[in-house]
Amino acid sequence: MVNSWAAAFEKVTSHLCDQGLPTEWYVLPNYAGYAAVTGGESVDVYCLEALLGVSHLKPDHKTYAVLQAFDTRYPNLGLITLVERRISDGAPNTTSQPVYNHRIDNKYSYTFLPAMHTALNALDPTGQGKSLLVQSYHARITVGDLPQAIVATVRLMLRFKRDGQLAQIAVDFDDPLTVFIARLVGPLAANRSVHYLSRQSTLSGLEIPLRNPFQKSLYCIGNNSSTLDEGFVIAHNYLDQHYQSPVR
Repeated sequence: MVNSWAAAFEKVTSHLCDQGLPTEWYVLPNYAGYAAVTGGESVDVYCLEALLGVSHLKPDHKTYAVLQAFDTRYPNLGLITLVERRISDGAPNTTSQPVYNHRIDNKYSYTFLPAMHTALNALDPTGQGKSLLVQSYHARITVGDLPQAIVATVRLMLRFKRDGQLAQIAVDFDDPLTVFIARLVGPLAANRSVHYLSRQSTLSGLEIPLRNPFQKSLYCIGNNSSTLDEGFVIAHNYLDQHYQSPVR
């Protein structure tokens, strides 16, 4: 599985670079922060970071879209999120939520996410070319990005199954504009295997690791809510059913 993840991450990294998003991937060995998801085991975390540009109203930060895979029981399962890193030392912004403005969201929704829909399909143990993403959205969008975000949400909802995604799972959002979009597209999401889980007051024990580019230690992003854990439970249920289904 190690070689399979390496090949998948190398392939999607090359694709994103060709599409104009500077991207790199790396491995974080023996990480224990996902133990609640992996059944108590420390794991090697395969991590990809795609540069979306300078952060909104933070000229000293850059915004990255992140993909991680780490559970050998579910090799075609990934976690995606957004992070702002300080340019001077790479430290993640932990004082405020990352922001999707029109420029950042355009790259995220129309280049990064479509690539993520298929990035892990080749790792499907059944050979059916399916995968699944848990999408963490503890972030906010600008008013100026609202029209684009609505259109992008609908377009991604209409294509995710065609791309090979078993479901659409978006968690941990509490931004009023994001909540508005989730409610607006709710009728369209009905009977489409779409799960939107807004942020809860109960915090998750999961921490998302990132490489510290200047030291051997890790940066870990906490302050995730329990809906992140719920998202993985939902994903595991879909994948368990998929693994047991006959090959079509």
